Amino acid sequence: MKTKTIFLKLMLIAATLFVAFFSSMFLYKGYRDILKDISGTPPETIIIAIGLPIAVVAFYFAVWFAWQLLRRIDKGQAFSYLAVKNLKQLKWSCAGITFGLVGILPQMYQVAQNADAPGVLLIFMAVVALPLMVTIFLAVLEKLWSEALDFKQENDLTV
Repeated sequence: MKTKTIFLKLMLIAATLFVAFFSSMFLYKGYRDILKDISGTPPETIIIAIGLPIAVVAFYFAVWFAWQLLRRIDKGQAFSYLAVKNLKQLKWSCAGITFGLVGILPQMYQVAQNADAPGVLLIFMAVVALPLMVTIFLAVLEKLWSEALDFKQENDLTV
């Protein structure tokens, strides 16, 4: 079991480095330059300027909560109330990623219109749908985990 969690931790590190690389490229180019390229009304510009940092920060929170959950699994505390709490925090972090990426949709629409490539918008909508599906899965898993924990506690009290 420990090898699987080590592999998952390595994947978390790789994903974090990937996001750190692209978010630093975004910051390197500069917020001002990116905002100049956006054609649209000022409210759209503000939403887009806030959307990506929200998604990045929520991603880092999700990595932290996933790391904590993997540590609990390593310690044999997978079925504990703290693990359910980590799942809940992970769920809300994934919801934050979805919220941040939805804020970028107007820019992706502009890119698709300017490039005359509607496939770009469909691909980005699929990217937005991924954290949404993970959020839904984590909500179901949290409920299932919580009920299994309650059932376990009830059986412990019966014996």
